Amino acid sequence: MTRLARRHRVLYVEPTRARKWRRPWRWGRLRHEGDGVMVLEPPVLPGLRWSGAVRALNEALVRRRIEGVMGRLGFQDVVTIVGTPFAAQVAGSLRESLVVYDCNDDWASMPGLPSAYLRRQEEALARRADLVFATSQRLLERLRRLNGRTLLVPSGVDVEHFARAGETPEELRGLGRPVIGSIGSVNATKDDLELLESVARQRPGWSFVFVGPVMGDVDLRKYPALRRRARFLGPRPYDALPAYVRAMDACVLAYRRNAFTASANPTKVFEYLSAGKPVVATPLEDLEGLEPLVTVVRGPGGFVAAIEAALDGGNDEAVRRARIERSRERSWDTIVSAFESHIERRLLAKGHVASERAGTLRCAPRPSTRRAAGQHAVHTVYESR
Repeated sequence: MTRLARRHRVLYVEPTRARKWRRPWRWGRLRHEGDGVMVLEPPVLPGLRWSGAVRALNEALVRRRIEGVMGRLGFQDVVTIVGTPFAAQVAGSLRESLVVYDCNDDWASMPGLPSAYLRRQEEALARRADLVFATSQRLLERLRRLNGRTLLVPSGVDVEHFARAGETPEELRGLGRPVIGSIGSVNATKDDLELLESVARQRPGWSFVFVGPVMGDVDLRKYPALRRRARFLGPRPYDALPAYVRAMDACVLAYRRNAFTASANPTKVFEYLSAGKPVVATPLEDLEGLEPLVTVVRGPGGFVAAIEAALDGGNDEAVRRARIERSRERSWDTIVSAFESHIERRLLAKGHVASERAGTLRCAPRPSTRRAAGQHAVHTVYESR
């Protein structure tokens, strides 16, 4: 968002979330984040999250609040970028010049969410959108069937941020080597904890570090070897993440194979590469082009051997530099430039003239580049003139 704000005024609408009847005067507040970005915390009624009547009322409240803020700020020639099907009813109702659906997950496959409702909302949103951006090949193929103006635009990485040197965090000093780790939330849907438990059993001398929240569906009592050898640190500030990654001897991406992970294209793999770290991962379609800089382990066995091989060659300076250079393909500057170019071409095709100070409304989640590990952002509006 800060890169978009270099040329446009940006209004970022946070994800709606359940509220309690406490401090209602703070609902719908607007705050300035600096760098030309304004953040709106949308007003929503608490309770009955999936009730049709309450959902419709909340959509009306959010729409009215966004319209009021846009009017007060003098937004014109607005481009709305929607990152979640939950915002489908708001997108296209704000007199925008352009509506973009920026899809970075298969929302209907997420456990605990209303899958049938989300699939209907997403299909309506994709068909209505002027452009659709997909962050993975699987999402691209599915959404292109709904909208021919669907393009592959993966999430970016702040290469220089993760490439910088830093001191080992105090809480990691004294750990036995090697240190195997990852950043981001740990949850039972996407993370193959049985695989990681097997690695911890086979190599009891290794240390494991996980930086990010452990979600409520994870029962660590089921993984005794991992509990003994691992440190689950919880979220850490975004500015501190490079130091934690630099303290790892190898980084792992151990994903299950299911409907949700099939559409994944994890940004953290490129954050590891930006730090020059060896990466060992389970198979994902969008990782195949990264070999041999990322070791993809196919089949149930061989994960331990792959980590050991990565550790043996992990400190080679030429390989380390090659990882960093490869990560630059996904730098935020590169991704945002492509993002803007696609939008400007579509505006011109519709007869609009894009300009340096157009307004952007972002209504949903491409993860923020200023996140703490395990936290995600969610909706954006910006001016295109």
